[in-house]
Amino acid sequence: MTAWGAVVSLKNTILHIVNSSYMYLVEPSQYIIQLAYDELQPLQDILKRLDTTSVSKSRTKVNALDKRIKDTIWKFEDSLESLVREQILLQFPDPDPHQLESIINLHRRRRRRRRRRRGYRDIANWLKSRRMMNEYHQPSQLYERDVLLFYIDLTETLDDAVSFIQNVRDTKEEYINELANLSEEKEEEEDDDEESISSRFGLHGTKSKMIGLSDQFQQLKSKVICDGRKRLHALVGMAGVGKTALAREIYEDPDVITHFECRVWVSVGRKVQHNQVSRGILAQMCGATTHVEGRSKSEMKRSLEGKKCLIVVDDVWENQVLKSLISSIPMAKDQSILFLVTARDLKVLNPSFQRPLSSDSFMKVRFLNEGESKELLCHRVFGNDDCPIQLDKAAIKIAKKCEGLPLTIVTVAGILSKSENRNPNYWDKVAEERNSVFTNAYKDISKVLFPSYDYLPQDLKMTFLYMGVFPRDYEISISKILDMFIAGGYHLDRSLIKQNFIYLLNHWLLDLCMYKNLVLFKKKTINWNEKQMWHPLFKTCFLHSSWRYLCRDEARKNKFYLSLNKLVDDQEEGEEGVEGEEGIEGQRGLCLENRNSLFGNKDFYNSIELNCASSARFVLFNGPYHRYPTPINAGFKLLRKLDALKLRFYIFPVEILALVQLKYLALTCNGDLPTSISKLFNLQFLIIHPHINIQCLKTVSYVPIQIWDMQELVHIEIPGKDLVAPYHVASLENLSTLIGVNANICTIIELLRKAPRARKLDVRIELTPYDDQTNLLSFFSWISSHKDLEILKCSITNPWAKYLYLAPPAAIPSPLMLPHLLRKLHLSGMGFPWEYVDVVGSLSVLEVLKLRSYAFKGSKWEAKRGSFWYLKFLMIEDSDLEQWKPSFGSFGSLTYLSMKHCYKLKELCWPSICENGKIELVNCNPLALKCAEQLQPDRTHLEVTATSSFDEKPVTVNFQLRLVRNTSIGGQPH
Repeated sequence: MTAWGAVVSLKNTILHIVNSSYMYLVEPSQYIIQLAYDELQPLQDILKRLDTTSVSKSRTKVNALDKRIKDTIWKFEDSLESLVREQILLQFPDPDPHQLESIINLHRRRRRRRRRRRGYRDIANWLKSRRMMNEYHQPSQLYERDVLLFYIDLTETLDDAVSFIQNVRDTKEEYINELANLSEEKEEEEDDDEESISSRFGLHGTKSKMIGLSDQFQQLKSKVICDGRKRLHALVGMAGVGKTALAREIYEDPDVITHFECRVWVSVGRKVQHNQVSRGILAQMCGATTHVEGRSKSEMKRSLEGKKCLIVVDDVWENQVLKSLISSIPMAKDQSILFLVTARDLKVLNPSFQRPLSSDSFMKVRFLNEGESKELLCHRVFGNDDCPIQLDKAAIKIAKKCEGLPLTIVTVAGILSKSENRNPNYWDKVAEERNSVFTNAYKDISKVLFPSYDYLPQDLKMTFLYMGVFPRDYEISISKILDMFIAGGYHLDRSLIKQNFIYLLNHWLLDLCMYKNLVLFKKKTINWNEKQMWHPLFKTCFLHSSWRYLCRDEARKNKFYLSLNKLVDDQEEGEEGVEGEEGIEGQRGLCLENRNSLFGNKDFYNSIELNCASSARFVLFNGPYHRYPTPINAGFKLLRKLDALKLRFYIFPVEILALVQLKYLALTCNGDLPTSISKLFNLQFLIIHPHINIQCLKTVSYVPIQIWDMQELVHIEIPGKDLVAPYHVASLENLSTLIGVNANICTIIELLRKAPRARKLDVRIELTPYDDQTNLLSFFSWISSHKDLEILKCSITNPWAKYLYLAPPAAIPSPLMLPHLLRKLHLSGMGFPWEYVDVVGSLSVLEVLKLRSYAFKGSKWEAKRGSFWYLKFLMIEDSDLEQWKPSFGSFGSLTYLSMKHCYKLKELCWPSICENGKIELVNCNPLALKCAEQLQPDRTHLEVTATSSFDEKPVTVNFQLRLVRNTSIGGQPH
């Protein structure tokens, strides 16, 4: 955790205290807290200066100062939040008996404070004489808020504030001086300058066999030899993915050697002397054995006349270095010089030339597949010998756990080759990670990976470090990261989040994934375009295990969080312990993985209570689902996030109500929420899932009405419970997401009136055959006026209504109405006639449409011309549709068509104006597949996937329909 992140967290804490409508600061509390706040912005600006320093500079001393600053900030933040919490609990009516001890301690501190107050009169007068409050925090505005419930006196923190300010100022001066005097990064080998420079040129060491990446090798070779228009080609990717190996294979390829009269290999690295490296390149190009001082550019140009030159610039870290090297090479008229560059960061390459680097000029080196991974592992362990048959299964598992990264495979293979490399039991333990082979490999790999993390910008470093809390193979939802990031207090501009929910975090992920190559994406949104990869949008992402290990190790060292993975056995001593438990003291977060029941262990529970309960800000249960309740009240006081969806509670755990600073709460509980839930007045995200989604007949479970007193709520997700909003309750002005609640039509209308800024609505409506079902259209008519709504998911829960729906009289021309700014629409069980879908097609920004369970009824759907122009994803599931024919000029952006369980479907077409696309057929009429095989696309390449589970074994057929003009075309199954 960087000091920059600690600064952001403290700034958010102070702003929340000052601006909260629930708290009134007793004088001189406003001045004390503002005095501390005023020290933070200059400190944050100074910390950001580190981002402008060269990667060749050593950051060892700066990182040590960073840790001191972070510890100073955390100490003051703990003191501030603890005092606020105690005073809030003191003023709650009928305090819980478990809080009595805290209240008694609070009274004792107040008595000590009164005795000390006389000594602070001079300081208090000095504070009052200064104008500490800006225009947004004038005392007069405090009285314009809603009714304030808690009076907060921060005089007791004056000692801490004065000490904090002094420490910050001292370390700030040290930090500035250290930034001004950063030393050069030391070389691993203490060579003189000449030897160090000469060692950068040419290839060193014996050439090893390159395994895998043959497809990318052929693509790159073709570009290098045949494409004479470009001056630069680049290989980018994660550290250890094989960029240098691939570049070396190109450099030493016989065809490349024949094509280029002159070849130069230079390894740049983080520490580089531009002039000497440039002269070394020119010396090799000109055929000189020494450097080229004194030779004019015209002489060098003449010596290069008519030559084709390949210059491989390996391991570039800074754009200015690459730009300087390229500009130092003189260009003759008939000279062809091609640069092949390898780099971890894509931004290093652009702008190396006047025009932006096109996507055709660089190649992202891919990971090895499972077959290539196993081949590389066995080659490194057994050489040219085959893998013994008794080790084959274990080798496959070990190679798979390396997740395709050659550096991990080679490192693990190196450990295996030095140990019992023929023992099947040993290999099985490695495959199951029941020994230290992978841990030792990750430690070695971290030395190579760490610079990529260490030289990240301050905001990206904090974001990247936080992503390590999620377990292996966990598809991290971007929206979940954003929600938890906000709740943790790691972003300041909350108004920006409201205006652009996805873009904020996507901007960071764009850097970390597409440019820095540290984060991997698993699912892309419909807006993804392989040819325009500068602005991708992700649905889910994940970390490679080697990077997850580094993140968790750095987080543990910096006391940001501790990941508790599993119980480990010490076979020699016969003792059992918790992996990572030794570093539990003072941790700000706990992530339980694989063992969600650890809190049921008495020794572990006591250890948590003793060592980190008073400092922890979040607890995440990320392990497998645990069906039985586990105690979680380990003395936590300052938690902001509690994610316990993987734990089951029979009743709502009332001890959580004492966590008054909680902002994110996720539980699995079938019991009712207590009316005292409003004590969590700081809560922004409330997620309560049922253990089993079964409801007793004629029983209704309501969300307590007190939830409307929780004005900070941004996200409510409570499937299976009814939420009502009586007319006299307050509105939730900040609420943007409402998911899973049960309600009738009138109730939903009232809910949206009480949530005027809702952007996502997911509701389940219960109808009966005796209801006036025209009210459903009235609901859509009213909801169409909700201008901020972007995502609407609406389903009819009872199955009989969808079959009995009667359409309104034909005299009503447009009975269905929808908000014009909808981006995603999911409908289920309405039973509307297909004529109504034209209203959906007129929505100007609709991108996703999912129609389930007879949302629309009828045998034929012919979309009007020009409709659904921006729609990219269409899914129809459980429908009686027989024909789907888009009219000319409709569905102009469609890329994915999914038909599921459409048993009557016989005929479908593909929009003639669309580009590349995919058709998915799941358990549909076989005639639909035959129809798809006969499609003749004019401008597109179609991929068709058909899956059927009607046979004894599920069958999947994949084929492509390629663009062919003026000829008949048929799909050929692969």
